[in-house]
Parts: sequence; C-alpha cells; structure tokens
Amino acid sequence: IFNLCDTFVSSDGVTGNYNPNMLFNQVQRIPFEDHGPPLMSELLQFCEEAQVWLQKDPRNVIAIHCKGGKGRSGVMSSAIVLWSGHRKCAVDALELFTFRRTENYNPDLGLDGTYNNFYTRRPCNQTVEGPSQIRYVHYLEAVLYSGIDPLEYYKMLLLDIEMFISEHQQKQPLYISYMIKCCRSPIFDSTNCEGDQVQVLTGKREGIVSLPVNVLVWGDVRIEFFRHKSRYKTSPRKLAFFCIFNTSFYKQKTFVEFKKSKVDMLNKDRQHRIVPEDFSLRCNLSANPEQNELLQLEADFRDIFMRFGVRRTFSKGETIVEENTRKRTIFLIVSGSVEGVVNDITDGSNVHPLGRSAAEAISFGKTMGEDCTRVPNIYMLGPGWVVGASPFLSAANTMLFRARTSVVAFGVKHKALEAVGPCLNVEDLTLEGVPPDRLSTFYRGLSVALGTQLSRIRIESIRIGNLKAFNDRQTVLAEQDESEKLRSACIKQFGLPMNEKLITRLKCSYQSTREESPRRMRLIVLLNYLVIDPEFFGPTISPRSELWSVRQMHSVAPAEDSGNKTIILTCLGERVQGLDIVANLIEFRFTFRDSGQTRHMYHALSNMCKKAEEIRGRERVRPFETASMSQLLERCSRVHFLRNNDQLLEASTKSSLFLVRTGEIRLATLEGNTFRVVREGSCFGEINFSLNCTAGHYKCIANANSVVLEISHPQLHKYLKGQPSNLAAFFFLVFCQAIEKEIRETVEETFPGTWSKFSLTADRMAEVGRGARGSKKNARTKRVSVASASSTPRTGIMSKMSGFLNGENDRRSNFSRRRGEAAGAQEGNGDNNHILPIATVI
Repeated sequence: IFNLCDTFVSSDGVTGNYNPNMLFNQVQRIPFEDHGPPLMSELLQFCEEAQVWLQKDPRNVIAIHCKGGKGRSGVMSSAIVLWSGHRKCAVDALELFTFRRTENYNPDLGLDGTYNNFYTRRPCNQTVEGPSQIRYVHYLEAVLYSGIDPLEYYKMLLLDIEMFISEHQQKQPLYISYMIKCCRSPIFDSTNCEGDQVQVLTGKREGIVSLPVNVLVWGDVRIEFFRHKSRYKTSPRKLAFFCIFNTSFYKQKTFVEFKKSKVDMLNKDRQHRIVPEDFSLRCNLSANPEQNELLQLEADFRDIFMRFGVRRTFSKGETIVEENTRKRTIFLIVSGSVEGVVNDITDGSNVHPLGRSAAEAISFGKTMGEDCTRVPNIYMLGPGWVVGASPFLSAANTMLFRARTSVVAFGVKHKALEAVGPCLNVEDLTLEGVPPDRLSTFYRGLSVALGTQLSRIRIESIRIGNLKAFNDRQTVLAEQDESEKLRSACIKQFGLPMNEKLITRLKCSYQSTREESPRRMRLIVLLNYLVIDPEFFGPTISPRSELWSVRQMHSVAPAEDSGNKTIILTCLGERVQGLDIVANLIEFRFTFRDSGQTRHMYHALSNMCKKAEEIRGRERVRPFETASMSQLLERCSRVHFLRNNDQLLEASTKSSLFLVRTGEIRLATLEGNTFRVVREGSCFGEINFSLNCTAGHYKCIANANSVVLEISHPQLHKYLKGQPSNLAAFFFLVFCQAIEKEIRETVEETFPGTWSKFSLTADRMAEVGRGARGSKKNARTKRVSVASASSTPRTGIMSKMSGFLNGENDRRSNFSRRRGEAAGAQEGNGDNNHILPIATVI
C-alpha cells in the first residue's frame, strides 16, 4: 500500500494517519503536497519499488491512495502503467486512469476535467487536472525514451520572471509576492527584498512585467505567487497560483514559458476573473558560468576533480563508499546514479514514519520483524553530486553508498589519512595531487555542494518527523491518541523541536539529592529530552515539570539492595560559584512497580547516556575557535547580544553565517514551531551562506542570554583578499565540516540504522583515554569529561548489569557509586553489550 498523504503542509488532515501495523506493516509512505506532483526522485523510487514488489510473486498487488484518489493517485497510477509498459506514452497512461476512475466516462471530453470548478458544474471525467502533475507524467516518458537523467545535479540561473498583462489589470490590480523553492526548500522570497511594497500588476495598456529574481535553481523548482490585500508586504497574503518544473529537462534552454492553461490554479479560471485569457508566465534561464559567481565556482570545482582526481568505474550494485569506512576519499559522480543504503533496525511495534520499503516488504512465507534495507529518497544522487563527505572531512560515520546504474566517478584523497577526527590545522589541508593554490576553490565549491544537499535534507527531516504513525492500532484521530497528545504537550510546554519523538513513559517514585523524601511522579523519555512530571495523570504536562536535555545525562545504574526496582540516574547540572558557572552532579532515584518496568526504563536511560557521551564528544571539537580562526573572526564578524526570547532579525534577511559564541539559539518556522536548537560553539545559516540566498523561512530566537557572531560575504571576501590562500581554504574547510556535521546529525535522526550506531575504534578509544589522563592535571576546570561507554571493561559492573538486565534477583555485587569512580571488580560473568558509562569527573 502506497500512502501519498502529507500531514505537514497540505489539507489532508487525519487522512493517512493510520498505523502501518493495522495493515500488517505493508505500507510505504511517499508524502507530497496536494494538487502538486512528487519530486522526480520520488516518482522514480515509486516506480522501481512497485515494480520489484509486483515481480516478486504473481499474487502481489499494489494499492495507491491519497485524500481524494484523483490527483496524486492519478499521477502515480499513470506513472506505473507507463513504467511497466502497459501503455507506451503519457497521454495513453493518463487516459487509461481517467477511464477507470470515471463512472460514466465521456470519450468526447477525454482528459479535460476543468468543467468541474467553482463557477460551473457540468458532467466531467475524473482525471488528473493539475498542469504540473500532467507535466511530470510527460517527464517520465522523456526519461524512458530520451535517456534524460532527472537525478542530475543541474543548476541554472533564474534571471527574472516575465508576466504578460492586459487591460484586465487596470480594473482589478494584483498585489503579488512570489517565493521560489528547490526540492521543497525555500531559497528566495520577494518579501525579503528591499522596500516595503509588493509587486503591483496593473497598467493602462498591454505589456510585460518583469519580476527580478537572479538566484540559482536546481532540480524540482516550484514558483509560488501570493496575492496580498494591499500593496504592503506586511499585509495578509494567500496563494494565488503556482507552477512546477524540473531543470534537468531544460538544458541549453534560455526560457521556459507557461500559458494560462499550464499554470496550476489558473487553469480553472475559465471565467477569467483572476487574469485574462492571454496571460502567460515566462522564466528566463541561463547556464552560462560567466553570469554568476556560484556557477563559475561549481565549474572550477568539477574541473579540479576531473584534472587531479582518480577516475573510477563502478558497475551496478557495486559499493562506492563502505558503511562507516575510514577511507578519506570523496567522489564526484560524472555519469550514472548512486543510492545511499540504510540497514534498518525495526521491531513489530515501532515503525519508521515512512513505513516499510515496498522492495523489502514481507512476501509470502516470511515472518514479521525482519531487518530490511532502506534507500532514503534524499540519497538518490546523479551526476554532479558528491558522496563520502563524512569520512573525508571528519572521519565520521557514514551510510553505505552503492551504484544504482553503471557509474563513472572521480575521487580525491586526503593526505592526512592517519587523522581520526576533523582537520583542525592549516597543515591538514593537503590533498593528493591537488595544487595548494586550488585548495580554496575546492573547499568553497564543496561547501556549495554540501549546502545544496543540506537544504533538501533539512526540509525532508522536518516533513518526515511530522508524519503521524500512532502507537494505538485502533486510533486514527490525533485528539484521541494519548501518546500523541502527551508528545504535543511536551513540545508546546518547553518549545521543543516539532519532530521530537516519544520513547516511553512510566509512573514511579522519585527522589533527588535536593529532596529529603520521595514522591510520586511520571518519567517521560523523549528522543533528546527527559521530563520529570510531578502530575502524572492525563496527557498534559505540569508547569512544575523539569526538563533535562540528553546532553546532560551522565550515567545510570541500579541501586544497591533495591530488589531490582530502583535505578539511579546522574545528570550534569549547573550551579553558580562566585562569578563562575560550575558543573554539578545531581542524582535521581527512580523506584518502579516491578523489575520489568525497571529494566525497560534502564534500557531507555542507558541509551540516552551513551548518546549524551557522543554529543559531548562532538561539542568538544570547535573548529571555529581554533587559533587559525580567531583573528579572522575578530576582523570579519559583527557581534549580536541577545537577551532571552530576543529575535535576531538579520538571520531571516541576510545571507550571513552566524556562530553562537555563548548561550543557545532556537530556530523556528514562521508559524512558531521549533525545528532546530543551536548551542554554544555551533553555527546556523549554512544554507543561506553557502548558496548566497535569503529565503527568510525561519525565525531565530534566543533561549537564553546569548552572544552571536555574524560573518557576512562582503566582509569575509574583503579580508581574505590580502591574506594567504591557505587561510581562505582553511575557513571553507571548517565551514564544510560544520555543514557535514549538520547533515550527518539530521540524517541520523531521520534514517537511523546500523550506520549510525555509535562505536569507538581502537584509535579513538586511545585518544579518549589520553585526553582523560591529561585532563586530570587541571583539577579546577569547570568541564566534565566522560569516558567511553565501552572503552574499559569493568568486571564487577558487568556482572551487576548482566544480572540486573536478566532479572536475577539473587545475584548481588557490592560496588561504590562515588562520583566518577567505579569500585573494585567482583567475580562474575557479564555481558559486554551492557557496560555502563564510566564517568571521569574533573
């Protein structure tokens, strides 16, 4: 079953919000907007996976549904009919769907369904009406017969948009603004341009109105036009019409023109009340690198790969980048297409928001709960894209990348192959075979490629995180689902990211080091937060609740002589000592009803402690605060001092990079929903800075008193002109590492699997050990350093944990719970998979 409903930005409401387990976990979600087509990569993925499922067994069938079963379902139905060869062209495929979908089919009308609109009600055929939806079925026909690769990373410069107007606008002027999205990610909004007025379409005579744009577009481009009530930008606006096209099908074209009948929403204006009949829309394009700095930069970036890289050829199915590899090689795809592969870890109760891949769905004779692989749509990449950036830049975990077709790629290696982390020195810039004077161009071009990839990944992570798949198998409505109401209450109460997930919740007895006697409460475990709620009834949150971030988790252990019903959680708090803020350890004792609940909560909290250790390890590496960057930041940055709940307006109106020096920043949509929290030492605005655009689709709000540094393009380029070229290369290397880190963390939350499981290699364990031993010399430091969760085996703790996890009440081991220190090892057989995090407190 293919569920096409999108609960994030469309009017689908509760449609499609059913749990896949109600239908034996054989549901795959491909959500996209109502009245619009899917992305070309989504269309290809659907056709491929549907065909694999149908060919597995002659008894296999597929079902496709959206809200109304006409527009989106019609596009997909026509696509699979065309893809499988049942029809040879797009028109025949669309007409077959129309014939089957309409009860009283009228052959004279054919594919014309525009008679059924607000103004006129006549008998019509139930067909695909959206011009952009029909256009994408024709795109698929071009893919099959013309060999066009829709996955190609093909950028063009959108110079301006011309609209033909007539005397009709003299009687009814249009106050419009416009927004441009590429692969659903906003990259331009005319309301962020200079001036306080919107464009006015009016005139006494016929003519052409030119709307200035001058931005890069790529992939699936959606241009939306909004109608304002007055000529001012602050006035309310409503979507008037839009059009969607794909740049891969317009190579060497200088313009794309759409008549009124080919523009969505205007095609139903048969009475010509909005615009006249001869209205047209024309997008002027250019692919000449001389007309745009970023186009020239990407051309030079590709030239470096092809001149100094090593040419590699991969056959279909061959691995290009291994999962969690240590090989620091990055590849540029020249021909063919590549896909990322995630080895899913699933169980029968918790399913991925996108459901199960149809290609890996349960076939006849198989059982539930089997692990499967998933191909994320965001990692279906064609010519022009780069793969292997995580190990290349930071020696970090990466998913497996393999060839979808025969692939030709060029690879560039890092000379610092012995490094086990990010490159933090200017000397680490060297690449094999690349001249030093080309390094700044290489890393700046890489930042543009990674920024483009991040723009797609971020918007998809928000959309996927908001898809509802309720835990109650019999529940469809959100207001009837207790888990969903509790999750929403936590997000609203504490301003958490809107894609935060609820892991578990249990009632227990609670006591902290700050209290003398225990009291009843409810413990709520989210994906990145822990909530201690004293009012433990109903799906609401008490104002007296305590919120603890996952990065504050320190360690968890069972209490001594508690009958396996009590666990002790240690968190990192803060206390004021003089003028300094000193880290402080706080212990919580949680007593549950039985040992089963205790083991369940222990597993959830121990996973949070392991995740906290990894986050703190990442936060210790701050490339922007190295000695090489200090002078650059001092000369090129502007300082913003923000109080709690202050808004940074420059983040929405400028294409600058922002670095959080102290405090915490919350990024929220224009509706007020948080989607990212940026902490000290991290940056935001990567997409705007790398692509030099101002989308203005989010707000920047301070969660505490914060200091933010703003780095603008003019100041940066002015300073770097008089500096050595390796300084510019190092800056863009650090910037690439920041983008790669954001990409990796976002994908880890959206598509978890074996690739994102945290594991330390021997080199990393030795490095952590050296860091812990060296830090003992500084006894008065304010930071708390946590060692590895699996670095040094502790026999006594292992035996204690093994008995605790297996529910053995008779096995006891005496051990000390002094802060950061494990006592002597006791004899016993333990399980290495359940070692507790051992804390070293400085």
